[in-house]
Amino acid sequence: MRANYAATLACILALTACGGSGSGGSGSGGSGSDGLLENPRTFDTSAFTSARVTKIVDGDTVDVSIDGDADTVRLVGVDTPETSGSNTPSEYDNALTEAHLREWGNRAADWLGQVIPEGAHIFLEFDSNEGRRGSFGRLLAYIYTEDGVLIGRQLLKQGYARAYTEGDAIRESIYSSLEQRARDQCEGLWGPLCEGDGAEYSCSSSPNCGQIGSCQEARFRLTQCGQESLDGDNDGVPCESICE
Repeated sequence: MRANYAATLACILALTACGGSGSGGSGSGGSGSDGLLENPRTFDTSAFTSARVTKIVDGDTVDVSIDGDADTVRLVGVDTPETSGSNTPSEYDNALTEAHLREWGNRAADWLGQVIPEGAHIFLEFDSNEGRRGSFGRLLAYIYTEDGVLIGRQLLKQGYARAYTEGDAIRESIYSSLEQRARDQCEGLWGPLCEGDGAEYSCSSSPNCGQIGSCQEARFRLTQCGQESLDGDNDGVPCESICE
């Protein structure tokens, strides 16, 4: 999983089409297979608000400067796991543990900081259904990089986020499809769900790593049974002697 994480990050930073991501480069334009425009330069950029990144707050929130004024942008349509405070496993079908979600919240924030680091020029697109600001006073917007990468789309495709369906975003249906695709392909935070169906295991006992016969079983017990003692260093990988 860690190798995949590094590889997909490198691909996004290089803006290359690898792993079937469907991302267009800065000169490609056009739409992706999911119908989302890849490059803001293919349409009138006057419809966007230009901003500079001043700080990555977490995987779905960014502090920005707009014409010299400080503001905070909450990405529309996506929700990455919390990096501070508690996560809600029920938002992820109760299939992933708090520790696993927190790890991937940190990974999402790290990824975002690589793609749009401090000082990066970005484009903001507002959603007419959501309005410009949310209940916490933050701007609600889609973010594009200067090279045309739609951040929310990539967070979903790489498995860093779930589709936020509690709002009224115009792209909710497309984003939900991207989440489902990431689940089906075992991307990112959804990886443990693909380690077998666990039918042969039970949560009625709590064996230690020395008593567990496979990485598949270890992941099942961590993610499905909540046996966090199997992940001593809290990195989301259980029983590292067998889950290398």
